[in-house]
Amino acid sequence: GVTTELSNVKAVTPNIVYMAGYNGVILATTNGGTNWVSQVSSAGTSDLLGIDFLNAATGFVGGENGMVLKTTNGGTNWTALTPPEPTFLTWNMDFLNVNTGYVCGSLNGKVYKTTNSGQTWTQQLNDGTMIGMFAIAFANELTGFATGSAGKMYSTTNGGTNWVNSANLGQSIWGMDFANAMTGIAVGGGGYTFMTTDGGATWAA
Repeated sequence: GVTTELSNVKAVTPNIVYMAGYNGVILATTNGGTNWVSQVSSAGTSDLLGIDFLNAATGFVGGENGMVLKTTNGGTNWTALTPPEPTFLTWNMDFLNVNTGYVCGSLNGKVYKTTNSGQTWTQQLNDGTMIGMFAIAFANELTGFATGSAGKMYSTTNGGTNWVNSANLGQSIWGMDFANAMTGIAVGGGGYTFMTTDGGATWAA
Protein backbone atom coordinates (compact mmCIF):
# COMPACT_ATOMS: atom_id res chain seq x y z
CA GLY A 1 0.00 0.00 0.00
CA VAL A 2 0.91 3.66 -0.15
CA THR A 3 2.46 5.06 3.01
CA THR A 4 3.04 8.63 1.84
CA GLU A 5 0.62 11.45 2.66
CA LEU A 6 -2.25 11.95 0.22
CA SER A 7 -3.17 15.59 -0.32
CA ASN A 8 -6.14 15.82 -2.69
CA VAL A 9 -8.84 13.75 -4.39
CA LYS A 10 -11.13 14.11 -7.40
CA ALA A 11 -14.11 11.82 -7.93
CA VAL A 12 -15.22 11.74 -11.57
CA THR A 13 -17.94 9.17 -10.89
CA PRO A 14 -18.71 6.99 -7.86
CA ASN A 15 -16.34 4.41 -9.37
CA ILE A 16 -13.64 6.51 -11.06
CA VAL A 17 -11.54 8.45 -8.57
CA TYR A 18 -8.06 9.99 -8.68
CA MET A 19 -5.78 11.01 -5.80
CA ALA A 20 -2.57 13.05 -5.61
CA GLY A 21 0.00 13.00 -2.85
CA TYR A 22 3.50 13.62 -1.64
CA ASN A 23 6.55 12.22 -3.41
CA GLY A 24 4.82 12.39 -6.80
CA VAL A 25 2.09 9.90 -5.92
CA ILE A 26 -0.92 9.65 -8.27
CA LEU A 27 -3.48 6.91 -7.61
CA ALA A 28 -6.52 5.86 -9.63
CA THR A 29 -9.44 3.53 -9.06
CA THR A 30 -12.12 2.43 -11.52
CA ASN A 31 -14.11 0.30 -9.09
CA GLY A 32 -14.98 2.68 -6.29
CA GLY A 33 -11.79 2.15 -4.31
CA THR A 34 -11.68 -1.63 -4.18
CA ASN A 35 -8.41 -1.50 -6.09
CA TRP A 36 -6.02 1.39 -6.62
CA VAL A 37 -3.39 1.69 -9.35
CA SER A 38 -0.29 3.83 -8.94
CA GLN A 39 0.41 5.98 -12.00
CA VAL A 40 3.81 7.03 -13.31
CA SER A 41 4.57 10.66 -14.18
CA SER A 42 7.50 13.03 -14.50
CA ALA A 43 6.75 14.49 -11.06
CA GLY A 44 9.51 12.35 -9.54
CA THR A 45 9.58 13.05 -5.81
CA SER A 46 7.88 16.44 -6.06
CA ASP A 47 4.87 16.71 -3.76
CA LEU A 48 1.59 16.89 -5.68
CA LEU A 49 -1.05 18.97 -3.89
CA GLY A 50 -3.77 19.82 -6.44
CA ILE A 51 -5.75 17.59 -8.78
CA ASP A 52 -8.73 18.07 -11.07
CA PHE A 53 -10.36 15.90 -13.74
CA LEU A 54 -12.90 17.00 -16.35
CA ASN A 55 -13.87 13.41 -17.13
CA ALA A 56 -12.41 9.94 -16.84
CA ALA A 57 -9.74 10.72 -19.45
CA THR A 58 -8.66 14.35 -19.09
CA GLY A 59 -7.13 15.66 -15.90
CA PHE A 60 -4.47 17.84 -14.34
CA VAL A 61 -2.24 17.69 -11.25
CA GLY A 62 0.04 20.29 -9.73
CA GLY A 63 2.46 20.70 -6.86
CA GLU A 64 5.85 22.00 -5.87
CA ASN A 65 8.76 23.07 -8.08
CA GLY A 66 6.44 24.53 -10.72
CA MET A 67 5.00 21.10 -11.46
CA VAL A 68 1.78 21.07 -13.54
CA LEU A 69 0.92 17.90 -15.47
CA LYS A 70 -1.87 16.90 -17.84
CA THR A 71 -3.28 13.57 -18.99
CA THR A 72 -5.74 12.83 -21.79
CA ASN A 73 -5.89 9.06 -21.30
CA GLY A 74 -6.87 8.60 -17.67
CA GLY A 75 -3.36 8.89 -16.32
CA THR A 76 -1.64 6.29 -18.48
CA ASN A 77 0.59 9.13 -19.66
CA TRP A 78 1.22 12.52 -18.06
CA THR A 79 2.69 15.51 -19.90
CA ALA A 80 4.45 18.40 -18.17
CA LEU A 81 2.94 21.82 -18.87
CA THR A 82 4.49 25.26 -18.67
CA PRO A 83 4.45 26.27 -14.98
CA PRO A 84 2.85 29.57 -13.88
CA GLU A 85 6.24 30.41 -12.35
CA PRO A 86 9.47 28.37 -12.39
CA THR A 87 9.18 27.49 -8.69
CA PHE A 88 5.44 27.99 -8.25
CA LEU A 89 3.81 25.90 -5.51
CA THR A 90 0.37 24.81 -6.76
CA TRP A 91 -1.90 24.15 -3.81
CA ASN A 92 -5.13 23.69 -5.73
CA MET A 93 -6.66 23.94 -9.19
CA ASP A 94 -10.02 24.12 -10.93
CA PHE A 95 -10.42 23.54 -14.66
CA LEU A 96 -13.71 24.59 -16.26
CA ASN A 97 -12.96 22.86 -19.56
CA VAL A 98 -9.96 21.48 -21.42
CA ASN A 99 -8.66 25.00 -22.15
CA THR A 100 -9.67 27.23 -19.24
CA GLY A 101 -8.39 26.59 -15.74
CA TYR A 102 -7.13 28.23 -12.59
CA VAL A 103 -4.38 27.38 -10.12
CA CYS A 104 -3.72 28.96 -6.75
CA GLY A 105 -0.83 28.76 -4.36
CA SER A 106 2.74 29.92 -3.92
CA LEU A 107 3.97 31.11 -0.53
CA ASN A 108 1.55 34.02 -0.73
CA GLY A 109 -1.90 34.47 -2.22
CA LYS A 110 -1.55 34.01 -5.95
CA VAL A 111 -4.04 32.96 -8.63
CA TYR A 112 -3.13 32.19 -12.24
CA LYS A 113 -5.42 31.51 -15.20
CA THR A 114 -4.84 29.64 -18.46
CA THR A 115 -7.04 29.72 -21.54
CA ASN A 116 -4.92 27.36 -23.65
CA SER A 117 -4.73 24.22 -21.51
CA GLY A 118 -1.68 25.27 -19.53
CA GLN A 119 0.58 26.41 -22.37
CA THR A 120 0.66 29.92 -20.87
CA TRP A 121 -0.59 31.45 -17.62
CA THR A 122 -1.71 34.94 -16.60
CA GLN A 123 -1.42 36.11 -13.01
CA GLN A 124 -4.76 37.43 -11.77
CA LEU A 125 -4.19 37.87 -8.04
CA ASN A 126 -1.22 38.40 -5.76
CA ASP A 127 -1.90 39.03 -2.07
CA GLY A 128 1.53 39.26 -0.53
CA THR A 129 0.13 39.25 3.01
CA MET A 130 -1.08 35.63 2.87
CA ILE A 131 0.98 32.57 3.77
CA GLY A 132 -0.70 30.74 0.91
CA MET A 133 -3.79 30.49 -1.29
CA PHE A 134 -4.86 26.91 -0.62
CA ALA A 135 -8.25 26.47 -2.32
CA ILE A 136 -10.01 27.67 -5.46
CA ALA A 137 -13.43 26.82 -6.87
CA PHE A 138 -15.54 28.17 -9.71
CA ALA A 139 -19.31 27.81 -9.76
CA ASN A 140 -19.42 28.71 -13.46
CA GLU A 141 -17.19 30.38 -16.03
CA LEU A 142 -17.60 33.80 -14.40
CA THR A 143 -18.13 33.24 -10.66
CA GLY A 144 -15.25 31.91 -8.59
CA PHE A 145 -13.72 31.95 -5.13
CA ALA A 146 -10.18 31.61 -3.78
CA THR A 147 -9.07 31.38 -0.17
CA GLY A 148 -6.34 30.12 2.10
CA SER A 149 -4.46 31.25 5.18
CA ALA A 150 -6.61 32.79 7.92
CA GLY A 151 -9.68 32.23 5.75
CA LYS A 152 -9.17 35.35 3.67
CA MET A 153 -11.73 34.86 0.90
CA TYR A 154 -11.54 36.42 -2.56
CA SER A 155 -14.29 36.31 -5.16
CA THR A 156 -14.71 37.17 -8.82
CA THR A 157 -17.78 37.62 -11.00
CA ASN A 158 -15.98 38.19 -14.31
CA GLY A 159 -13.80 35.14 -14.79
CA GLY A 160 -10.97 36.40 -12.65
CA THR A 161 -10.38 39.75 -14.33
CA ASN A 162 -11.11 41.36 -10.96
CA TRP A 163 -10.92 39.79 -7.48
CA VAL A 164 -12.27 41.34 -4.27
CA ASN A 165 -11.72 40.35 -0.65
CA SER A 166 -15.32 39.37 0.03
CA ALA A 167 -15.03 37.59 3.40
CA ASN A 168 -12.67 36.65 6.23
CA LEU A 169 -13.49 33.32 7.85
CA GLY A 170 -10.82 33.41 10.56
CA GLN A 171 -9.60 29.85 9.92
CA SER A 172 -7.26 28.65 7.20
CA ILE A 173 -9.27 26.96 4.45
CA TRP A 174 -7.83 23.91 2.68
CA GLY A 175 -10.72 22.79 0.48
CA MET A 176 -13.75 24.36 -1.18
CA ASP A 177 -16.45 23.48 -3.70
CA PHE A 178 -19.57 25.11 -5.11
CA ALA A 179 -22.75 23.36 -6.24
CA ASN A 180 -23.88 26.53 -8.02
CA ALA A 181 -23.22 30.27 -7.92
CA MET A 182 -25.05 30.61 -4.59
CA THR A 183 -24.27 27.47 -2.60
CA GLY A 184 -20.78 26.45 -1.53
CA ILE A 185 -18.86 24.80 1.27
CA ALA A 186 -15.36 25.42 2.62
CA VAL A 187 -13.40 23.23 5.04
CA GLY A 188 -10.35 24.16 7.03
CA GLY A 189 -8.18 24.00 10.09
CA GLY A 190 -9.49 22.84 13.43
CA GLY A 191 -12.24 20.83 11.77
CA TYR A 192 -14.17 23.94 10.80
CA THR A 193 -16.72 23.77 8.00
CA PHE A 194 -18.32 26.87 6.51
CA MET A 195 -21.30 27.10 4.16
CA THR A 196 -22.72 29.90 2.06
CA THR A 197 -26.13 30.03 0.39
CA ASP A 198 -25.91 33.60 -0.87
CA GLY A 199 -22.98 33.47 -3.25
CA GLY A 200 -20.33 34.05 -0.62
CA ALA A 201 -21.81 37.22 0.86
CA THR A 202 -22.06 35.44 4.22
CA TRP A 203 -20.60 32.18 5.58
CA ALA A 204 -21.96 30.15 8.49
CA ALA A 205 -19.85 27.70 10.49
